[in-house]
Amino acid sequence: MLESETYRIPYLGLKNGIHKYEFDADETFFSKFEQSLLLKAKVNYEVQLEKLSTHINLEIDLVGLVGTDCDRCGADLTSQIQGDFRVVVKFGDETSDLTDDLIVLGPSEHFVNLDQLFFEFSHLCLPVRNVHGNEFDCNQEALAALKKFKIKEKDEDIDPRWAALKNLK
Repeated sequence: MLESETYRIPYLGLKNGIHKYEFDADETFFSKFEQSLLLKAKVNYEVQLEKLSTHINLEIDLVGLVGTDCDRCGADLTSQIQGDFRVVVKFGDETSDLTDDLIVLGPSEHFVNLDQLFFEFSHLCLPVRNVHGNEFDCNQEALAALKKFKIKEKDEDIDPRWAALKNLK
């Protein structure tokens, strides 16, 4: 993924203090990432950059609607996401990502690139399981096909040592 000029902040020349920025991303932005799970998107990012003499503190708040596939039936699903994240940007000898919330910029860097951060933070806000709130909203043909392959439990296969646990209800 090539870094975009749209999602970067030049920090050289900024005075020490707090600076606020706002960015928007849609499915065009997320389609640039090969492993993106977001089919459709409209996400707003509010970035507060606090420049200090030794480092930069970033606070990124995001809110938006994203489209993914339903994990139950495979149909399109729209979810609302929101989150807030903090990242520290330090200056060092070479550019590297030390941890999830610490970035080191080398002397040749003049911008804070936000592409990868926006991508990762948006995916971190997705629910663990993306399913329709109501099973009736799912693709009924897909659910019917899944029921054909459902494995039925047999009571006779249960180890007798564990059978006594069923009576503890």
